[in-house]
This record gives sequence, structure tokens and C-alpha cells, in this order.
Amino acid sequence: MNNIVSKDIDARRRELLMMRLKRSAAPRAASFAPPAISRANRNAPLPLSFAQQRLWFLDQLDPNASLAYHMPAALRLDGDLDHAALRAALNEVVARHEALRTTFATEAGDPVQVVGPADAGFPLAEQDLSHLDAKDREEAVERISREEVAKPFSLGAGPLVRGQLLRLGQQSHILLVTQHHIVSDGWSIGVLVREIGALYAAFVAGKPSPLPPMVLQYADYAAWQRGWLQGEVLAAQTAFWKDHLGGAPAVLDLPTDRPRQLVRANAGGVVEFSLPAKLAETLRQQAQRHGATLFMSLFAAWSLLLARLSGQGDVVVGTAVANRQRTEIEHLMGFFVNTLALRTRIDEDTTVGGLLASVRQTLLGAYDHQDLPFEQIVDALQPTRSTSYSPIFQAMFSMNNTPGGALDMVGLEITPLEQARNTTQFDISMMLTEAAGGIGGSISYAADLFDVGTVQRIASSFVTIVTAMAEGDERKVNALPLMDAVQHSSVALLGNASGDFDANFTIHGRFEEQAAAQPDAIALIVDGQQMTYEELNSNANRMAHRLLELGVQPDDRVAICAERGFGMIAGLLAIMKAGAGYVPLDPVYPDDRLAFMLGDCAPRVVLADSALASRLDVGAASLMLLDDDFCAQPAHNPALEVSPSSLAYVIYTSGSTGLPKGVMIEHRNVARLMTATDHWFGFGPSDVWTLFHSFAFDFSVWEIWGALLTGGRLVVVPYLASRAPQEFY
Repeated sequence: MNNIVSKDIDARRRELLMMRLKRSAAPRAASFAPPAISRANRNAPLPLSFAQQRLWFLDQLDPNASLAYHMPAALRLDGDLDHAALRAALNEVVARHEALRTTFATEAGDPVQVVGPADAGFPLAEQDLSHLDAKDREEAVERISREEVAKPFSLGAGPLVRGQLLRLGQQSHILLVTQHHIVSDGWSIGVLVREIGALYAAFVAGKPSPLPPMVLQYADYAAWQRGWLQGEVLAAQTAFWKDHLGGAPAVLDLPTDRPRQLVRANAGGVVEFSLPAKLAETLRQQAQRHGATLFMSLFAAWSLLLARLSGQGDVVVGTAVANRQRTEIEHLMGFFVNTLALRTRIDEDTTVGGLLASVRQTLLGAYDHQDLPFEQIVDALQPTRSTSYSPIFQAMFSMNNTPGGALDMVGLEITPLEQARNTTQFDISMMLTEAAGGIGGSISYAADLFDVGTVQRIASSFVTIVTAMAEGDERKVNALPLMDAVQHSSVALLGNASGDFDANFTIHGRFEEQAAAQPDAIALIVDGQQMTYEELNSNANRMAHRLLELGVQPDDRVAICAERGFGMIAGLLAIMKAGAGYVPLDPVYPDDRLAFMLGDCAPRVVLADSALASRLDVGAASLMLLDDDFCAQPAHNPALEVSPSSLAYVIYTSGSTGLPKGVMIEHRNVARLMTATDHWFGFGPSDVWTLFHSFAFDFSVWEIWGALLTGGRLVVVPYLASRAPQEFY
């Protein structure tokens, strides 16, 4: 997908080729063998490749989204730079590669490639910063670099590659080159580097270009791809990916610091980390025992970590392949890179060895079917499209284990410069680079979802889980640690979080103790009216006995839809007193969300204000109105055994990553919350709390029961007051 994820293909391709030679699979049918690539008709419209078409379409939807597909590079050039030779070399590269002088237009409603003239030249601007002092010069370089990366490209007007040469002094320059991904990829950067080096050396010496003439161009490949990937070939490739990805979760539901927004932003950040050389060698040996590669081992670890963090045993992670299986396109510049969506399924019995074997099989199968562009896979699967997350997968993995080609320019010492990556295409992406000193790693993340501290912990967990995997093939992967010894010690010290809490705790049981101890104390205040603990307990008891008459049993779900008031609080208590768990339905929710939650939780009974009942499709559930007269019911506490492990309530997530999900919470979870935090606050009868949040939002658990389980007073804030700061004050 982006330029940093396709440099490792050469070594991985050699490894996978050796594996395939050992397999007994039948050879590809002759009808599936791809034909030779030939020159496309330049008198006819030139189609886009499938990958180009996707980026073009994204640009049409939101031109700002293209910022995530900018490919910046920066080099420091120290020595006697020949400006004319450099400019000539860059111009010659543009002349050689049509992709670098291509723009995109629309003909008869379809996008087409428009190739500019060979003498279009490389747009290189020059700025002299040598007159500035050192500090101002450094600040100017940073500012210009940021502006260069952030400056948008016009796919219709072009050019889609540009550069700036910054003069720092007579013997010191910085070269900035920015390309749009639609005309280039990571492999192309290697081509660019080699050709600039060869051309610069020749032009400095006054010689002509030493490079052979180009036989094919990227447009020829795009036309060939369109012609070949159809019929039986397309059907066979599509069938594999449909089978591989069918039924996979649409969204990787990682715990984020902020809810997913309706429209995904491109802002991102990066966290760096490393794996020591000894650990890398142990992993390599472990992989070899299973007929796998180091890439497969580390990919397995990343997939496992994502599965553990998300709580999903079925995860899909993307990885990029250079997609240059044919020798005639290895020397072309263009957007060839393809993305494979790799699915990993993990259950509680999976061992490290079993995970490696599964990942190996998945990767080999995927590489055998890598011809189908990711764009075609998306079209075939027809996933629910959303502006808040990418389709099929939201996490990436890549590894560069091939020595990169360094730019060699005669008479110059060249140093690559790191450029801040402040955009990202996915929720979270891991990039690993293998070197003699171990493995360097970085995690790119969506800044609208994650804080840097969270991603630092994810990086630490990756190192921990990789270390644990290396310690034994038979270890169960779901039992591998995610925290190191220091983190474990820190967690244990947080408020004595491992301390004892009441083993017999139930929410309504603790409330009943408060009602018995101080029956006349004020429990609730709603719009200036008061209710004592005894009154609230009696009202809840009468409702609970009616629920029991309606057949409510332990661990049933009882949905409740009510405006904020006495009835709502009494209803929550009544549901738990009847042994069930409450499912709060906020009346401000749209009807379709209320209908989904009712259908999903399958309640035994639905409690509702009479004014709201008509909005609810209760289905097979019984309907009980909160404002009915329950005076005929007993006022004493129901004699019902409810354990701390019984269901207390179900809170539904926002649904921003797909459908809402009901989270089932037991009574003992609330006991742990109250016990673990009591020493900080010392809750007691003198406290006054506000119920400010919706009772369908989990923070309301703290507000409601923090007051009523400690003898405090709960003031119910009207909904409109919660939206008007001055009125709330």
C-alpha cells in the first residue's frame, strides 16, 4: 500500500519459491498462464490499473485523503554537487518512465491515463538557505519539508512527482523528492535510486546515458492486467479469496482511546521499538523447524497480539507484495504493489507451533493467488462500506529483510534523512526492518483513535509476546503474557488492585443493607422531589415480585426504557432483585437502534414508561409499564439466591465499528470497582452524587451505585439540564 512495505519482496520471494518447489501441488493449467506483456495501443484510451483506479476513486471522493498516499524521501548530499548533472539525471528518469509524467483524465465517464511529453522534465525547485544561521536554517529545513509533504497533488493537472533542492552551504545540500503513490511504489524507489546514480555519474563525466532504452511502460502493464484478469483466471482467483475471507469480521475491534469517528481522519503518528539480535535468531531457528520464515513467525506474533487485544479469535491483517513476478516489469516505475488480506484464526487450544503451521499455510496459499488486485477482492466480497474504516482489514504488517539499494553519486556522501510520518492509511500498522544488530520496528497509528502511550504499550506487548513465543513450541498462545515483569509489578501496585473484595457482594444486596441501616435517609432527588431509602427499596421490591410473576429467572435479561426519574432507578433495582440483568434502552436512541438491541438481547420482559411503550417492538417478551400500580405486590425483599457471578447488567457499545455489541457485566465486577477505588475517595452517607450520564452509558454505573451502595444521595439531572452547562451548574 505505501512505499515502506514492499522492499522485502525479493528475499521473501526466494524463500517462498524454495518452499513451493517442495510442494506437490499440480502446475497451473495452461489456460491460466498469463500471456506476455506487449505494447498497448497508444491511439486508444489507456486504462488505469486496478490499483490506480482505487486511488483515483478515493481522490474523487476526498482529495484530502490523497495526503496519506504521498511518498516523501529526503537525502543529505555532502560534497561537490554538480547541479546541472543532477537536474539532467532527474529529467532523464522522467523521460524514461512514462508513469512519472502521467496524469489522469475522464473519457466517456471512465478514468484514463494521459502520458505527457518525454521532455516534460523533473519539476525541481531550488532554495538557498546558506545565508541563515544554524538554528534558523534547521527550522527552515523542517518547515519546508513539512510543507513539501503536505502540498497536495492534482491527479488531473500533474505533475505527480516533484522535488526541492535546499542549499545549506557550498558543500552541503538536501534533496527532497515527493511522489504520489498512484505513479510509484516502494520497488520503484529502488529503480529511481539506481538510475539516478548511474545517470549522474555519466553526466558528471560528460558521457551519454548508460541505461538501455525502455521496451515497456506502466501503461502497457495496466492494459495487460485488464486483459488477462477476466474469465476463468478471474473466477479462480476470486473463488480462493472468497473462500479465504468469507465470514471474517468486518472490523478489528481494538480497544481505542477515542470512539471511531463517522469519517476517518488521516492524521497519524509513529512509535519505534526494537527486537535484539539473539531473539531474532531464536525466532528464525524456530520458524525453520516448522518450515516457515522469520517473516511468517513475526506476522503470526502480530496477528496473535491483535487477536488478544481485540478479544477476537478471527483477525484479518493486510500485507503488501511487490507484485512483480514477471522479469519484464522489474525495471519499471509505477504502482504495481498489491495488498493481501491474510486471515488468522486462533482458538484456546492453539499452540505456538500450531499457529506457525497455520500462518505458513495461509501465506503460501495467498502468494499462490496474489495476482488478483485487492480492489477486485473488495468488489467480489461486497463488504459494508464505511467512511470510518477501511474495508476487509484495518491493520497492516510488513517486513524489510532485503539490503536496500543506497544512492551512490560520484563525489558525494549521501545520508538518508528520516521524515516525520504524520498520516496513516489504516488504524494500526507494523513495519519491521531486519539488520545485523537485530530487528528495528515501528508502529504507525491513527491519531484520532490512539494516544501515543497506548501504542507504546502495544509495542511493548509485541516484544513480550514474541519473546514468549520463542520459549517453546507447545505453549498455548492465549496464555502467553502481554506484560513484562516491570509492568506486572506496576499494575499490582495500582491501588492494591489485587486486594480482597466482598465475595458475597451483589448490587441490590448491598443497597438493601443501606436501606435497612438508614431507612429514612434521602436516596433520590428528582426535580426537587425526594425519596428515602425505604421508599425506594419498597417500590423496587413490588416491581421485582411482579417480574417474578412474569417468569423472570436468574440471568435473564430485562430491558428497561425510561426517562430519568424515580421509576427508572426503582426499575433497575427491581430487575436485579428478580435475579435478572438490566439492559438500559435510552429513549433518545433512534428507533432502529432500540429495535436492534431488543432483538439482540432477547429479553424476558421489557419495562417501559407508558409514553415510550409504543416505540418498542417487544416481540415475544412481556411488556410491563413502570407507571402501573404495584401496590398489591409485596413490599419485602424477594427471597431469591443471586450470586456475585450472576448477570447484573448489559451495556451496548456505540456501534461505531459496526453493529453495537452487548457487554455482559456481573455483580462482582461492580464490587471490584467499588473496593479498588474506595481508599481514594472514602465514599459514605455524606456524599451527594449526580446522575449526569445516560443510564445506557457505562459511567452511569459509577454514578448510580456509587451513591446508593454507600448510603449517599443521588441527584438525577434532567436530560435537558445535562445538555445546558449553565442550568446544570
